[in-house]
Order: sequence, then C-alpha cells, then structure tokens
Amino acid sequence: MPKTLKGKISLVYIGLVCLTALVSIVSIVNLLILQRSVSGLISENYDSISAMNSAANALEQQNVSILQYLELDDTDALSRYHAAEQTVGQAIWKEKSNITEPGEKALSAKLEKDFQAWSGNFFIFQNIRDTKGAAESAAYYQNELQPLSAEIQQTISRIVTINQNAMLQKKSATAAHTRDSLVLVVILSVLTISGGFILSRWLLGRFLSPLQLLTATIRKVRAGELNAQVDIRTGDEMESLAHEFNGMVGRLSAFEESTMGTLMEEKNRSVSIVKSIPDPLLVLDRDFKIVMANSACELFFGFNETTMQGRHFLEAIRDGDLFDFILQSLATKDAVNQKVWAFTREKEYYFNLVLTHGQGEGPAAQECVLLMQNVTSFKELELTKTNFFATVSHEFKTPLTSILMGASMLEGGHLGMLSKEQKKLVDTIVEDGERLSGFVNELLEVSRLESGKAIYTFEPCSISAIAEESIRQFTETALRENVTLINDVEEDLPLTLADYERITWVLNNLINNALKYTKSGDFITVDAKVKGNRMEVSVKDTGDGIPPEYIDRIFDKFVQVKGHEIESRGTGLGLAVAKEIVTAHQGDIRVESELDAGSTFYFTLPLAGRNTGEAN
Repeated sequence: MPKTLKGKISLVYIGLVCLTALVSIVSIVNLLILQRSVSGLISENYDSISAMNSAANALEQQNVSILQYLELDDTDALSRYHAAEQTVGQAIWKEKSNITEPGEKALSAKLEKDFQAWSGNFFIFQNIRDTKGAAESAAYYQNELQPLSAEIQQTISRIVTINQNAMLQKKSATAAHTRDSLVLVVILSVLTISGGFILSRWLLGRFLSPLQLLTATIRKVRAGELNAQVDIRTGDEMESLAHEFNGMVGRLSAFEESTMGTLMEEKNRSVSIVKSIPDPLLVLDRDFKIVMANSACELFFGFNETTMQGRHFLEAIRDGDLFDFILQSLATKDAVNQKVWAFTREKEYYFNLVLTHGQGEGPAAQECVLLMQNVTSFKELELTKTNFFATVSHEFKTPLTSILMGASMLEGGHLGMLSKEQKKLVDTIVEDGERLSGFVNELLEVSRLESGKAIYTFEPCSISAIAEESIRQFTETALRENVTLINDVEEDLPLTLADYERITWVLNNLINNALKYTKSGDFITVDAKVKGNRMEVSVKDTGDGIPPEYIDRIFDKFVQVKGHEIESRGTGLGLAVAKEIVTAHQGDIRVESELDAGSTFYFTLPLAGRNTGEAN
C-alpha cells in the first residue's frame, strides 16, 4: 500500500483504468473476429452464387438463340449465342478461382468439361443445319444439346446450393459467435462496473474517513469545544495534517484561556461607553428584536432594557415611520443610512437617525445599530432663523415700496422737473431699491420654502409658453445691453407637470443671471429637450463663466462669485431658491461652465402623464 495520499488515490485510478482496458481489449478482439466472419460470408459465397446465376441465365439465352436460329433461320441469333457463350465462360472462370466449399471443385471441373462439350456439339449442330437441313439439326438438338444443357443447369444448381448452404452455416456460426461475444462483454462489463464501484468505495472510504473525522472535529472546535483532538494514524499526509491541527487547537485553547478575561473586560468597557452615550441608541438583530438599548433610549422612550431584550422593536417604540426607515435601510447595500425623523410627545423632537449595518461574519454581522442624534435644538434654531428672515423681509418690504413709489414719482416729474444731478441720484435710488426689493422677495421665498408653507400647484404646463413669456420680459433689457436672446424651445414639446409661476420664476432668474454676466455682443440661448421621462431645460450664455471652485457651491445660500476679474452682481439667494423649487418638482439642477467661455444651467422637470414619482 502506498504511503502517501496521492499514491493511494493513484492506486484507485490505475485499478479502474486496468479494468476499463480489459473490457475494451475483449470487445475489440471480438469485433475483429465478427468483421472477418461477416466479410467472408458476403464476399466469397456470394460471388460464387452470383457467377452461377449469371451462367444459368446466359446458358438459357444460348438455348433461346439456338431455337431462333433453327426455327426462324435468324442469323443474328448466332451473335447472341456467342455473346452468351462468352458470359458463361467468364462465370465458369470466376467460379474456378473462388472455390471455398467441399465438393465445389469437382462440380466446377465437371461444369467446365460439360460446357466445353456443349460448345463442341454446337459446332456439329451448326454444320448439320447448314448441310442436312432443319429436320436433321432439330433431331440432333433434341438428342445431344438439350440433355447436355439440362446437365449443365443441374451442375450450376448444385454449386449454388453448396454455397447457399455454406452461407447459412456461416450465418448461424456468426450469430452464435455474436451471442457469445455479447454475453462475454456484458459479463465483463458488469464485473468491471460492480468490481470498480466496490473497489473505489472501499478504497476511498479508507482514504477519506480520516478527512471526515477531521471535519467533525473542526465543527466541534467552531462550536467552542477548544479541547477537541483528532486521532488519525494513516502514515500519510492526513496524519501530518491531524498533528498540525491538534497543535493549532491546543494553542488556540491556551490563547482563549489567556485572553478571555481581557475580552470580557473590553466588552464591559464597550458596553459602558455605549450606555453613556447621551443620544438614544438601539442594537437590533436580523428579526428586529432588541439586543441592547442604552440609558438615554430607555429614559426617552420609557421602557426597561431588561424586560424588552429579545422582544420586537415595535413593542418598545410604536412608530411606523421609524420602523419603515429601518426596513428600507436594511434593504440597501449601504453600510450607513441617515434620515431626520420627527417625534412628538409633550413637544416635537427631531432626531438625526444613523443606522449602521453589522460588518464581518458571525451573529454580529446580522445586527444593526440605530443611533438617534437629538437635533431638536438645531431645528429650533433653524426655525428661529427662518422666522427672523421672514420678519425682517416683511419689515423691509413696506418702507421699500414707499421709497420706490416716491422715487418713481420724482423720476416721472410728477413733483416737478429734476436737474441732471437730481435725476441721476433718483435713478440710483430706484436701481438700488429695486435690487433690495428683489433681495427681500428672495428672502421671503426662502423663508416660505424652508418653513414648508410654500404651496405648489402642479398641472400640465407648456415649457414653450414658459420660455416665451420669460424671454419677452427680458427682451428690452437684452436689446439695451446689445445681448442676443435666442429662443430654441420647440412649440410641439410634450407638457410638463409643474407649477407654472414658480418654474417661470426659475427660468427668469437664470436668464437674469445670464444678462448680469454677459457683455455687449454675447448670446443667451434658451432650449429644452425630452430625455427619457424628463424635460431638460437649459439656459446657455457666452459670458464670463464661473470659476471652478464655485461650481459645486453655486446653488448654496449667500454664495457670490468673486475674483477672477468677475464682479459680484447678485445676492447669492436666487440660485438657492431655484434649486429648492426644482427639487420640489422631483427634478435636479446643475451647471457647466468655463471661464471666459460662458455657462450653461440645466434643470429637469417630470413629463405630464409619466410615472416619474413626482410630488403632488
């Protein structure tokens, strides 16, 4: 028996190959024998039978030709006679060269002798016919030729019978040999298959039983039985592997004993840290049952961790929105998910939910950690800021309206004619007042959007009509500043689902910004195209462009482009408001720009009647 696992497996393989080779050799030998038997059966006897049948037919043709020559005096019959005579001669020669059966040689010699006599008698018959007449030749034919023809036919029939009997005997012998060969091959195949199966099962059972024993011991170690050992004595690699495994388990057991106290200490320290976190924290398993809750969570939601451990999340915190967030977060592949969640008790609280998936393998990988960061104070501060903006804006709006009305009256000459210096001063007041009024309107819009009090009226709208109205409002300004304003929006575009007034405001803001940052001779192009189930609207200019460092912040509040020889010409609120409006339409807004080459602003809107998940 080989000493290595490779040698043992090779032994099984070689044994199976030898058994297969034995069956193959026996099958090939029997097939060769059958091939020779069938070939002899067909080629030798069949050729003799075919030659004799041909001779019999040709002899019959000779008799017919003799009678035609005798009775009808048909001279062409002689040609047919000699042609048939040649056929009979060839058949007799073929039979002499293919003698295979006992008695066939004597019959072939007799056939040749009789046919030679037949040919000689025909010359005598022909001479009698030519010298003594038809009556004498007919008598000679009846007495000499016809009996000899019958004798030749009988000899041919005997030769055919001998070969037919030989073919039948060979057929029977071949069939018997075929049956014997089939039985032999079947017996060998059954013995080979069963023997190979038994041999392979027995040998593989011996070779693999140590591996099964090792696998069972590994399962015990994985289950925590660190003192488990495996006893394998095979003298091959499996015994070496078992020895190394036992050593590894011993070292692991010693390490476990030496580090268990440290691990427990670290675990207790981690639990203490989690418990001391001031924000509510929950650990849930894959069935949404509570594994751990910190003190802040117990205090805020009014339950006891000990009684709620192992119970479903909704038994402790009955809130469907919070549970939906957990479900949706676990359905994603993201490691961390966040959301701001409002919870009302005596007052309204706001939490920034942070859900973290378990990492790695084992039971901990199936758990998730939900941290609820209390951001109520930040929300209150944001609300205070929003109310402050709204209050200041309203307080500014009334005196600004009065200032603009008075300045307009002065500018129109209703209170008397103005000097050149006075008119210049009044124009400055009107210009600054209008800019401040625009700023106040933007502040009011921001306040409404942030407070959630902005009301949208979504209805099918023609983007072509919106573009036409916006461009009409700025046509005079564009002509005055020698800027070409181009409307490339096609009239037959599909309708969008939008708030007509607010989308008009967005487009107005983008065109107004483009006019601010273009010079005489520049172009501003408004365009719209359908992309998938969205309408994409663009405003492109050939003006100053936006510095790269501002591209990602241009839609934030109070961001104003400075530097790069570009003068700040806005409040920094218009694009922020535009983003809020477009986002409320379930769209997005972006910009592409290059310094001294111009900018292109894009925003998308849902198409009317399409399933795009638009806001209602």
